[in-house]
Formats: sequence, structure tokens, C-alpha cells
Amino acid sequence: MFDLRDHQMSLFLNAARKGVVMQDARFGTSAYFKDAPCRMKLSDVVRLIQGNRLGSSRNRDVTALVWDSRQVVKGSVFFAIRGSKTDGNDFIPEAIQRGAIAVVSDQPHRSRPDVHYIQTRNPRIALAKCARHFYGSADAKLHLVGVTGTNGKTTVTRLIKHLLDEDADRCGLIGTIDYIVGQRVLPSHKTTPEVDETCALLAEMVEAGCASAVMEVSSHGIDQNRTWGLQFDTLAFLNLSQDHLDYHGDMEQYFASKARLFEGSVNPLPRQAVINVDDAAGRRLREQLPESVRCISFATEQVEADFRATRIHAVANGTRFLLHSPEGQFDLKIPLVGHFNVSNALAAIACAYASGLALNTILQRLSKVPSVPGRMEVIAEEGTSFLTVVDYAHTHDALEKLLLTVRALTPGRLHVVFGCGGDRDRAKRPLMMQTVCRLADEIVATADNPRTEAQQQIFDDMRTGQDAGASVRYILDREAAIHAAIAAAEPGDAVVIAGKGHETFQIVENSMIPFDDRLVARAALKELCNQTSHLLGDH
Repeated sequence: MFDLRDHQMSLFLNAARKGVVMQDARFGTSAYFKDAPCRMKLSDVVRLIQGNRLGSSRNRDVTALVWDSRQVVKGSVFFAIRGSKTDGNDFIPEAIQRGAIAVVSDQPHRSRPDVHYIQTRNPRIALAKCARHFYGSADAKLHLVGVTGTNGKTTVTRLIKHLLDEDADRCGLIGTIDYIVGQRVLPSHKTTPEVDETCALLAEMVEAGCASAVMEVSSHGIDQNRTWGLQFDTLAFLNLSQDHLDYHGDMEQYFASKARLFEGSVNPLPRQAVINVDDAAGRRLREQLPESVRCISFATEQVEADFRATRIHAVANGTRFLLHSPEGQFDLKIPLVGHFNVSNALAAIACAYASGLALNTILQRLSKVPSVPGRMEVIAEEGTSFLTVVDYAHTHDALEKLLLTVRALTPGRLHVVFGCGGDRDRAKRPLMMQTVCRLADEIVATADNPRTEAQQQIFDDMRTGQDAGASVRYILDREAAIHAAIAAAEPGDAVVIAGKGHETFQIVENSMIPFDDRLVARAALKELCNQTSHLLGDH
């Protein structure tokens, strides 16, 4: 077991050795290139931020933009940002003691001769303005694609990267699994990083020769101005289903947060928007788009759209469908399983097409897309006679799509292992249980990042959605739960392990405990195969 803060610091140190400082919200330093020449003066900060100013000489070099006092270095500008648990204003004295030459805050402060103070209504937006300048407006130098939606962001962004990626025209990526900067892959610690870190990553991509970049954009990131001011060429909207209501309050506010990205209030209007018109929220968003934004629609149902899929059916190792496009109809096979992955593929096709890539090139590359870690990932062990799948699905809508897909591939019984995250939207827990009870035969409910919430409370919430006749076992230990489900499977069955996907840890209290569903599943399958071989040998 190790502390979450120590884990994030190790990521920071590893990235720093490679030339870029990466930080999580628990630390809050601006990312910056090691040994890079000064690219900003204090006078630039004063000019960019509209607010009350008081203090020292403005003709000083700015070495870093920082919002965690522990990461201040000499010459830093410290942004006192209020968080959900801490207030940056409380750490201003420490920041100054460590060498900050300026402080940006929403509160007035007494002046010191050697420190410049700027009072502004929103220090986060001030940070965004300064970060874009500090990193040379790298977003405007790239063809930047943003992808938002409750489900599918990771798969779609990785598909887009695959389609746009060429040796001479490399595409960078910022997402849930990792950050890919040219030839370098950095560990991800947040789906949508803080805006200063995003600007740094985009600047690194420019330095690495990238012509384009794609990033996942979360509703939290939009609401907290982590994408403020970024110039997106293309924005994609995938879907909206219940999630994060612990943060947004209700679905209307959740939708409003997503819609802000497309309306020009938090960033310049995109040149074009790619919209899923199968989704009711997508159709609503399409109607709200400003006239200057070109809309490219996609759908998998009997809905008119620029890119549409019909005749969808599963085939060996993938899915086949008929693509209707502005350039005609094409019979396609993708090496991804499921109706929902056809929708994901359509989103990627539309984004790549909007980026100017020739449709014939897109379709050629689509047939060779790589699998996405922890998304419908099949875990195989020689000697097993049933299907085992690990997936990141952690909403009732994502679970429904996943289980319907696996059910269609399963002649036998469907076993599901899943849990609900702690300190998160409690209202979705019974909905997730209802979905699993409706679609699965055998259910094991277990822990999934309980954080600081009591697991018994999480189980109690899940039980309110349980059908009276459903076969549900509640097993606190996730490893034991996975082993139990796999041990109960028979030939022709399928085991789905949902909720964590690519994650390699469990968050309990404030600690991250190493844990990987895929590794645990492989160990359970191997153990089962060894037991079977032993029994056969005895006979």
C-alpha cells in the first residue's frame, strides 16, 4: 500500500527527468520544460490579467506558473486557487517564502516590496490566460480535436489518434489512460489535466513535430475551466447518460456543462462539431450550435446523419456494417466488438474526415485499429472454455451496452463482477444494479475504489436496485470476487469484470493499493486451468 500523494510525486519525478514536469491537483505546479529559456515577463502576467494590481517591478523573468506552494521555485507566479478541500490563499506566505515573485488571488493582500499582487475574480481563468502565453499558444499551432461524452471518450480518442497518426504527421493524445507526446508516453493522472499542464503537453507535441492532437474533455474539466481559452478545430459529442450527479446536481446541469464547450463561452468556437444524433442530448446540442459552426452528424439507428451505419452484425473478431457517407456506401469490418463500438468508430471517422483526411485512407486504417486497454479486453488463458472480458463500464448505460454485446456472443450463462465507486454519485448505484440484474445470470457485487466511503453503505445503495429473484453475491474483496465468478463459470459461459478497465490500483481511504483486474483474472484463469488439468490427470 502506498499513499496517493507519494504515487503522484513519483510520476512527477519520472516525467521531470524526461524534461517536462507533470503534476496532479494535489501538487498544482505548472508543467514546464526543463532548462527552457524564459518565455514570459511579469509585465506579461500583469497585462493578461485584468484586476487590481499592487507591487514590485514588472520587468522580471517568470520561471513557472504554480498553484501549489510546495512546488514554487524562484521566479514563480503563484495562483491562489480555491479547491474543494483547500484554499490556495492559505498558502500564500509559504509560496512567497519559497521564492514567488507574484501572487494572483481573488482576495486582497498586503504588499511586500519584492512581491507583485494581482486580485482577480477567477484565478483559474487567469492561470489559463497566462499558460497559453507561457507555452506560445501551442493549441493554435495544432489541429486540436476535443472529445466529450459520458461514455466512449477513451476509445474514440485513441481511434482518432490511430487514424491521424503518421510518421511525418504525428498526432498527440491527452486522455484517461496516458498522455502520448510524439514518441514519449507519460502516465495519465487525470482525464482532462489542469489547463497549464495541458498547454505544456501541447507545446511538447509541437516541439516533437506533431501536426495534430486529440484530447478527452470531461465535464469536470469544462466546469473547472481546465479547457478555458483552448482553440479546438473540431469538437465531438458522443452521448449523455447519468453520471457525476454528485458534482453537477442534475442532468440538466450536466448537459449544460458539456454544451458550454460548443457555445464559445469557455473557449473560442470550434470550426466544426461532430455530433451523435442517435443520442437525445446530441440532437438537442445540434439545434443549439451557433450558425458559424459546421455540424457533422453520425448515427447507428434509422436516423438521418452524415455518417451512418446500418446492417450491423457481429463477425469473427469484430463487427461488420454498411457505412453511409458523403462519398457513398462502404461495406466495413472493424476489429472491435459491439454496436457501441460501431458508434465509436463513426465518431472517429467523422472527426478524421473533418480534419481533412481522405475517406479512403480513413477506411484503410480503420481495419487495423489496435485494441484499447481495458475496453472490451478479452483475457485468455490456454485451456479455458469460456469468455472473460474486462471493461471500464461504470454507468448503467455503459453496462447495458457492454452486457448486451457479450450476451450476444454467449451461448451459456453470463456472470458479472462489478461495483460502484465511493464518494461519487449515489443515485446511479441502484440503476447500475437494475441493469445488471436484468441482463446477467450470476452477479458478484464488490468494491470499486471505495475511497473514504464505507463499503457497506455502497452495498446498501446497490441493494435498493436489486431484483427480488436475482442471484447476487456481495463479496467485499475484489480479488476474491473475481476468483469466485471465474470459478463458477462453465463451458460456453462468459465472465464480465466491469468498472476499472485499465486501472492498476484500488483507492481505499487516501491510499492507492496496486490492483489490476486483468492480472487478477489471468491468475484466476490459470488457477482454474491447473485445477482442471490436475483432475483430468487423476483420472
